[in-house]
Amino acid sequence: DILGDCNDNLICHWVDPVANIWQPMLVKDEDLQEHLDHGDFLGSCGSNPGENFTYIPDANFEQALIDGVNGVPIDSDGVINKRVLTSDISEVTELRMIGKSISDLTGIKDFKNLTNLNVINNQLTSIDLSMNTLLVYLIFTNNQIENINLSKNTLLYQLVCDYNELTSLDLSNNPNLNILYCTNNKLVSLDLSNNPNLVRLTCQVNMLNSLNVKNGNNSKITNFRAYSNPDLDYITVDEPISANAGIAPYDTWIKDATATYN
Repeated sequence: DILGDCNDNLICHWVDPVANIWQPMLVKDEDLQEHLDHGDFLGSCGSNPGENFTYIPDANFEQALIDGVNGVPIDSDGVINKRVLTSDISEVTELRMIGKSISDLTGIKDFKNLTNLNVINNQLTSIDLSMNTLLVYLIFTNNQIENINLSKNTLLYQLVCDYNELTSLDLSNNPNLNILYCTNNKLVSLDLSNNPNLVRLTCQVNMLNSLNVKNGNNSKITNFRAYSNPDLDYITVDEPISANAGIAPYDTWIKDATATYN
């Protein structure tokens, strides 16, 4: 026998989505939908349900997973219920979610094989990519992100983060970085001395007063834009004499006339 009405529903209740703690629970009909919306599901919990699901609290993020990539759904149940099967996402290598009004990427950590992430034109204020260590291409143009930690993304090759609110950008642990576009932010300093493979850099329209591109391979940089940084007096480079004389490769670099190379 059980306490309560006979029409109670047995659900597997998500007690703590972040810690993935579940327990069986009986709920009345009138309370069922609220629980299903929370991420609970009908039936008993079975064994270790928390290992099988990933918490996706942002409905727009989950809808993007239902929409999928190239018309192929990622969230296999097709229902916005704040959870996806971890097995649905663990092998995904590419996510393109452009203009989806996403404000929270909680759950991205379980995309263990993700190499390409594009979230242009959303409403993100932060991204935690510390568990996405295979990431190679990252694009988050036109969000409201103030800072991002990329210290564990050592394979990162391309970073496009224009039109955000970035005040700092530490790329000292990204030696493979080849392309960096970070225009229209609030960066005060930018140190690229640990990025010897850099080929393209656009960092115009910031608040830079310090820019260091002395990486031992300035000859590789074919596209350089650092103008509209009125407080930037000096740009540190490999060969300041050649740079100030306009000798290649520095002859194609574009900066404010008030800035000199040192």
